[in-house]
Amino acid sequence: MTSPERSEWHNLFLFIIKHKKLNIWSYSLLFVLTVVYAFFIMTKQYTADISILPSASSGTQNLSGKLGSLASLAGVNFGFSTSRSPEMYQGILYSRRLLEPVILKNYNFPTNTGDFSGNLIEFYKLTGKSQEEKIQKALKIMRDYVIVTNIDEDNGMLYLSVTMKHPVLAAEVANTMIAILEDIVLNNLQMEFKEQDDYLKNRIALINDSLKITEEELKNFLEKNPDPTVPRFQIEQLRLRRKIEVQSAVFIELTKQLELLNIQNFVNLSPLKILDKAYPPYRKSRPKRIFVVITLMILLGFVQIGVNGMYYIRRKFSSSMSTDVRKNYNADNKKIISQP
Repeated sequence: MTSPERSEWHNLFLFIIKHKKLNIWSYSLLFVLTVVYAFFIMTKQYTADISILPSASSGTQNLSGKLGSLASLAGVNFGFSTSRSPEMYQGILYSRRLLEPVILKNYNFPTNTGDFSGNLIEFYKLTGKSQEEKIQKALKIMRDYVIVTNIDEDNGMLYLSVTMKHPVLAAEVANTMIAILEDIVLNNLQMEFKEQDDYLKNRIALINDSLKITEEELKNFLEKNPDPTVPRFQIEQLRLRRKIEVQSAVFIELTKQLELLNIQNFVNLSPLKILDKAYPPYRKSRPKRIFVVITLMILLGFVQIGVNGMYYIRRKFSSSMSTDVRKNYNADNKKIISQP
């Protein structure tokens, strides 16, 4: 004997089989509509890729470490570093400082309906009460749907993917982003170089002045105290000579680091290493039409089973209501007939 739940599923299956022609026709119609939607209506998307190798040389990190140690020794808080990581580049790629010029740049490329000329706000046909509102809408689109970044932890590679409705536009947007990123990084490097250069030159000038003063003190002390056998003379002479030695060591090290800084700045003139420049893709990246059709047909199959189930429950409920009405009607008739 079967359970009530299993019996209901069995009855639903028989109900679907009973109306198989209608189900086949409706499912076939849905299949045709799905194919038309996937192959002719869904917008094609094209992805342009760029591979970036950020420059974070050990020499730069060494230099910043030595400068930081030297600054700590001198009692100065030297809080900046020249080391750069893929995560830093990834954050800059999503920043407004980089994306706003990309959005407002004028692009020109041919389309099926004619040549397009305008910025990304015009391309996406964004509306708003002000230019700021339009820019913020464009920023959301860029961050949520256009830009994808990935970092290969093994080799420190940064991959940028830009997905747009036109292949030429996707490649141009990607290359523009990298050009602006390089300008930002170069400006940041020049600012760091200037800060370090100013710090080193100021410290060299101060140490040089202090060294001259100490040397003059030692000279005056030796002239005023000609007797070297006096203990006070020996202690003071040792103190002044030790002070000169420390200041001379600091002066030499600062001068050496200034030279290293100038060399390092020349080496880092090109902080970004672009391994693969973005080219207009000849094949679309989205949508995956076969995958879309299969997914939609599976979902529509469940929907059709649900519709059949709802119709089956409705008919069963209507049938039970009709049975109850007939029973009540017959019972009332019997009462009327039995009355004298």
